[in-house]
Amino acid sequence: MLGVDPRAFRVAWTVFLAAALLWLLYQARGVLFVLVLAILFAYVIWPLVAAAERLLGRFGPRGRRLAALAVVYPVLIGVVILLGAVMAPQIAQQGAMLAEKTTAFARKLQQDQLLVEMSQSRGWSLGTLYAVREQVLRHTSSLVPYIQRVVEDLLRYLSNVWLVVLVPILAFFLLKDAERLTAGVEALAPQRRDLVRGLFTDLHDLLAQYMRALVLLSLLSFATHLVFFLAAGVPYALLLAALAGILEFIPMVGPLTAAGIILLASWLAGYPHLIWILVFLAAWRLVQDYVNLPWVMGSGVEMHPLLVIFGILAGAELAGVAGMFLSIPTMAVVRILLRRALGGAI
Repeated sequence: MLGVDPRAFRVAWTVFLAAALLWLLYQARGVLFVLVLAILFAYVIWPLVAAAERLLGRFGPRGRRLAALAVVYPVLIGVVILLGAVMAPQIAQQGAMLAEKTTAFARKLQQDQLLVEMSQSRGWSLGTLYAVREQVLRHTSSLVPYIQRVVEDLLRYLSNVWLVVLVPILAFFLLKDAERLTAGVEALAPQRRDLVRGLFTDLHDLLAQYMRALVLLSLLSFATHLVFFLAAGVPYALLLAALAGILEFIPMVGPLTAAGIILLASWLAGYPHLIWILVFLAAWRLVQDYVNLPWVMGSGVEMHPLLVIFGILAGAELAGVAGMFLSIPTMAVVRILLRRALGGAI
């Protein structure tokens, strides 16, 4: 009657609602991030809960899940406290020593003393060393703020007490009521129950496989680095091995960053066999990427390297360290949704 095409109005209204929903999601990104962490943590401990359920078969279905959670959570808390009591003081001590050496080196680099010593001991041209120092200082001044931002983000997440407490609590309720939550979502679309159930199955398999792979790869990286560092007498062995294991959770960027920090820390500590470390890091990366990764990850999360790089860069731009960590599972989830929507065409 007013000259408005009803179909165009419906399309415009749908676009408006979609844009409003995306805006609301962006505004609530902090809460959503906590929820996503809780979901991923639930998938990390799910194998333990499932194993405990099988051992507690005499309870009913609901009582068995509660009993399993009542067993798994205290065990996990005890393991975390034990590891913290054993490893945390050593890591903190090694970190303080490394920070002291780094500060001392930075002071010497800005003076002429270090360059004169290097020129005399190695016979290098003093003028060339001055030129190299100027280039290093120039590029360091632009790189340091970015590194500081990444480190601050990482430390903020690791030291955030409410995250450490809230994520396991949310994961507890997600695991306890997983079947009821899934049934509730299926009830919202009874005419498409099979589609929703199949989508949940795909997402469950994907996230379970991805988190299992990340944890295994991280543990393998920590153990392998620690054994090599101890055998080769590399300084700060526990600190550097823990760093390599933690950064394994960030695709591509994490291992490269860990390798750079390991080489730099070893050089600052005066370790004489840097070439051994370089050969080990290169060999381990090949084994991790071409043997361990396909073995534990399978084909469910397999993506083209160019898409992985794009996702990591986009995630870093949108949400820093958290975005880099969530970039790969997010793209894998989007691919599953598109595949279901397009009938398996991708």
